Amino acid sequence: MKTCTGKVGAATVDNNWTMTLAYSTAPFQLITHRKTPKGSGDPHQDGLTSPTTSTNQDEDRCEVGWRTSDGYAAVLESEPNGHADCIIGARFARDLAPKLAGGTRTA
Repeated sequence: MKTCTGKVGAATVDNNWTMTLAYSTAPFQLITHRKTPKGSGDPHQDGLTSPTTSTNQDEDRCEVGWRTSDGYAAVLESEPNGHADCIIGARFARDLAPKLAGGTRTA
């Protein structure tokens, strides 16, 4: 599995909110103790192949996963000081999906 994580928001903002992109040729889960978030079936997932959405028990992390042409990808929205509502993670996943459509393997 390959991952990369970035802070969300301006560099001057003191927050711990991050987005992590993960992808692999095999299925995976970033959140181990999963539950279905409120409002699943989010319209922001349009364009994702076989999307799944899960939150952790504290609902401060949300995972949006989907199939790619050669495996699986997921975005993990992490908002430790707040409530991850999955909308921003789903939008980020939707925006990334076309970029990963040609494959997620790296050289």
